[in-house]
Amino acid sequence: KPKSIKVSLSDFLFVNKVHNRVQLELTQAYSSDRYADKTRKLFDLLHDGNDWKIIRERSIGRVR
Repeated sequence: KPKSIKVSLSDFLFVNKVHNRVQLELTQAYSSDRYADKTRKLFDLLHDGNDWKIIRERSIGRVR
């Protein structure tokens, strides 16, 4: 089990928006005392009242 974990998000790109749904592409950097990587991810988000909910999350490739 890692002693610490850090996750940061950057390079946001809105890919598609239809009504109350948004598709968002971003870079996720993950690091712990045991492992680190950087990945492009695609999120499908649903706007529900005052909140945004993740309805799907996909990795679409590693970033070097």
